[in-house]
Amino acid sequence: MSDAYGRKAFADECRGLRAVTDDRNNAFNTCAFKCWQLVAGGHLNADELTKLEDIALEIGLDHAEVRATMDSARRGGEQTPRGGNGTAPEYSRPTPKKDEVDEQARAREWTASIIKASRKLGGHPYLAKKRIQAPETLHVINAATVREITGWTPKGKKGELQGPLIVAGLTRPGEDAPCQVQLIDGEGRKAFLPGQGTLRGAFCALNTPGKPSCIIIGEGIATTKSGIDAIPGAMGLVAMASVNLVRTAEAARAMHPDAEIIVLADLERKTGEPDKHALDAARAVRGRCAIPFFGPARDESQTDFNDMAQASKKGAVAECIRSARIIEPEQTPDPGQTGTDRDNAGTTPGQKSRFLVYTSENIESLPD
Repeated sequence: MSDAYGRKAFADECRGLRAVTDDRNNAFNTCAFKCWQLVAGGHLNADELTKLEDIALEIGLDHAEVRATMDSARRGGEQTPRGGNGTAPEYSRPTPKKDEVDEQARAREWTASIIKASRKLGGHPYLAKKRIQAPETLHVINAATVREITGWTPKGKKGELQGPLIVAGLTRPGEDAPCQVQLIDGEGRKAFLPGQGTLRGAFCALNTPGKPSCIIIGEGIATTKSGIDAIPGAMGLVAMASVNLVRTAEAARAMHPDAEIIVLADLERKTGEPDKHALDAARAVRGRCAIPFFGPARDESQTDFNDMAQASKKGAVAECIRSARIIEPEQTPDPGQTGTDRDNAGTTPGQKSRFLVYTSENIESLPD
């Protein structure tokens, strides 16, 4: 459980990270390391660090880099626990630019103005690169118009966004207006509007099928669109970040209690293992978790269902998603097991697990 020292130090670190404008990756790396030191010292609950991941995404860092930085910071922090009672160095205490309520109100105002000034999305270089058609709920606006409306320049990890931008509105359950937007330019640079807490718990619906019998949830727009293209009639919800998958799945279950929920897992770039947040999301709602398959020669750049759609034969994505198994609460894949071993992991003799990792042996004979 977090103590007063840990809560105060963590709050200071969060405020400092939100105030960063330059060299954000190094700032996040340092901040994450200090926070994991607090966890190792017994002053902070590790569950609190999801807030730190949210802030990193809000200031424009890529979700894959956020995960890698958090893993590295955890290993370093565990080796050098941080003490309390005056034994730790002083924390800086930057004054926040605005409080959270004001920043969320501003993000809502900007979101409404951007969507009002935009038009329905047709063709776009990013869509062409991903080989997908425009989702029905997305819009497009010029980057210069965004600057005129907000006085803010959209920037992502790879620099300032240019030209026509895809506009994806994010909404929270029970709210009738979007609270945030994701902007994407033709080079794939992405940005969210600034503001603490504006992304948390929000998602983007790619279509409006009424009362869906199936809901597909993915991290990104291209991944989720590839999923609903493969499963006609399914609703597509984009979590925008792996750390937001559980919240999105829980919202989907609350809105549509009878629908089947399928979470699309991205693969870890280096190991090829499914992202744990996707597995957690499926477990949280007793949903299914679909894992893309690329075979033994998978390139590290192939990590999601859009990559699979571009690399596989027609119908492979649909077969893979339809064959996803329900993830039971106690099941966790073991990276050391083979595909066949994983399929039977955690079961008694004669009992087959409902967790499936696709292998070269079973991908050609997936059931309808």
